[in-house]
Amino acid sequence: MGYYVYASLSYRVKKFTAQSTLFYFGKQYHVSSSSNGFMNLSISLNYRFLKDKLLVGIGAKNLLRDLFENKNEGNQFGITSQGISSGYAYQPSFFVSIRYNLNFGSRNTEQIKGRR
Repeated sequence: MGYYVYASLSYRVKKFTAQSTLFYFGKQYHVSSSSNGFMNLSISLNYRFLKDKLLVGIGAKNLLRDLFENKNEGNQFGITSQGISSGYAYQPSFFVSIRYNLNFGSRNTEQIKGRR
């Protein structure tokens, strides 16, 4: 069992949007082992084209990964073990994204009372 908490911040100026998300993954306890908590930070900068239909962005993920070791501790038949996980999936990475909004119409939501 474990938990996670995240906070997200988005700031938009004209056609630009800056976003950041901070994740905290709490300590997890298993039947005979546990994993330490750790943090991650993702940031991105996006630009909108074509009446806000096309979104092009750049960003980075897992920027705080090296601040906290993802340490695992276990106990099997009285033998304790420890390991530090630093798999490829959790390493800092950079990305480029292209998104297109395929929203076809308003689904008549303008007819809802109070939406005029």
